[in-house]
Amino acid sequence: MTDLLSLMSSYRKTASWAVWGAPHPSARFTRDSDLSLPVRDPELSLVLRSDVVLLGLNPGNAAHDRARDESADYINFHTGPKHNDHLIAEAFRETQYWGSYMTDLYAQIESRSALVKDVPTDIDALLTEIAALNGGEPVHIIAFGARTYQALAKHSKRLASAGLVRDITRIPHYSGSNNGQHKGSPAVYRRLVHAALGWLDEATDSPGTVVESPAGNDPPPSHDASDYLDGFVQLAGELYEEAGRCAEAELWRAAVLAIGGAVEAAIVGTATVLEPQLRKQGIWPTVQDPLRWQLGRATQLARDAGWLSASLPGSSDDLFEPLHGEVGDAVRFLVAVRNMVVHPGAYIRANVRPDFTDINHMRPTYDILHGIAGEVFGQLAAVLGYNPVDHPG
Repeated sequence: MTDLLSLMSSYRKTASWAVWGAPHPSARFTRDSDLSLPVRDPELSLVLRSDVVLLGLNPGNAAHDRARDESADYINFHTGPKHNDHLIAEAFRETQYWGSYMTDLYAQIESRSALVKDVPTDIDALLTEIAALNGGEPVHIIAFGARTYQALAKHSKRLASAGLVRDITRIPHYSGSNNGQHKGSPAVYRRLVHAALGWLDEATDSPGTVVESPAGNDPPPSHDASDYLDGFVQLAGELYEEAGRCAEAELWRAAVLAIGGAVEAAIVGTATVLEPQLRKQGIWPTVQDPLRWQLGRATQLARDAGWLSASLPGSSDDLFEPLHGEVGDAVRFLVAVRNMVVHPGAYIRANVRPDFTDINHMRPTYDILHGIAGEVFGQLAAVLGYNPVDHPG
């Protein structure tokens, strides 16, 4: 897989990626959220995508400071609440366009958009950047605001002749000058963006199904499902049983890892069989190869697909709140506890964390995880007609 961060490193002073704080955040973004690009997180490369470009008009005056600061890399669209970057982060949190490339149309540094000049050579520079980003294949441009959209329209013939842009979609601008629309609210802006992208179902006002690709243009499956399903089913059963043995031996970290692995294997196995349907729904993850998915990615797909029912917004920082919802909510608790085993940083950052040395603490904690896994298997069985618990290998 191409290392997109390295590939586009020469643009690090002017461009960035639609990831804020962490590769897989679930909590809603606010003015107080971490809005930096997590360049040191090894999972960042797994969420980046090269076929969608979020495009601003031009850099604001803050770019002067970036040019003077040698350490200021990838901070365009990531400078903080003063510039409403938290609105963009919230708009794309847990969507298919999380991880998209972000850059500007024009190079002129000017905070007053009315003073930005149309420079044709900047269009050529943008096309060169896009060609490098996506290997010469066309991209979908999502333009922030009317001025960016109209500026692209002026050069429609040039864009068409280059063959590097397959679609252009306009979304509302996030800047303070557009407060009349988004009211400075991340939730309102998220709704406006989702409506512009066609992600809201008019009857429910909730994110709906993305429009299908034209017939005959669906990407081919990334694998042969028959090669994988039996292996995933067997592995899920084996890990589930192994988790029980580890718990009996009071090896709690190993038990948590195994139960998380069992859930991951069950979901990914289900996805390999149903990939064509998931692609038509527009929810197949941007990390195309299911063998590269991790637990957080897999459980999010299961919720998006409706396999794991959920009723909570998934935005609370309370570790235990998901346990008051349905299985699709409760699995967030499982993911969080498992991440504290796998990632030392996640354990240190957590306000509430497991005491893996205390059996009186870990026995009920493991019992909860075991119950969540059983519910996950049951709901997947209803989808696909198999239950990993019944297939211990």
